[in-house]
Amino acid sequence: MKLRGGFTNYGETIGILMLDTRFPRPRGDIGNALSYDFPVRYKIVRGAHATRIMGDHPDPALLEPFIAAARELEADGVKAITTSCGFLAPFQKQLAAAVNIPVFTSSLIQAPLIHAMLPPGKVIGIFTERGHHMNEGHFRGVGWSPDEIPVQIQGMKPDAQFPATYILGREELDTDVCAPR
Repeated sequence: MKLRGGFTNYGETIGILMLDTRFPRPRGDIGNALSYDFPVRYKIVRGAHATRIMGDHPDPALLEPFIAAARELEADGVKAITTSCGFLAPFQKQLAAAVNIPVFTSSLIQAPLIHAMLPPGKVIGIFTERGHHMNEGHFRGVGWSPDEIPVQIQGMKPDAQFPATYILGREELDTDVCAPR
């Protein structure tokens, strides 16, 4: 068997573009490597704070840093890239065009597949932290429109634990409050 070199590290097939955050990431969160049964490679996009991503559209000044980070992950040998925030959907086409490996910015990319599996008249439910900010730009960014695929968006209450920690950047999380009751 012949092995081919070209990278410093091996076995990190999935690359994850991370927002520049400091909040806790329990097991199961994309930012906790223990969430996976395989090694992943992280790349933090400096300056990409949640407040710059989770408005009606991500800050356009962040596109170039995300492209640079995606290219670094590709150069490091990952075979696919995802992100830690689905509100990056408007960057999907540009990020995918910038590298030669698959890029998945948001779970919204799955809506056409889910829609194709559903009987006529069914609506796809989207649960997100900031439902009031999700808009046509997020859907079109990953290649579809709510005119074609019916969706119902539900956001969280503004005083919920999740936004206080994950959007406002609190550095502690009471996991008991987030547990099912």
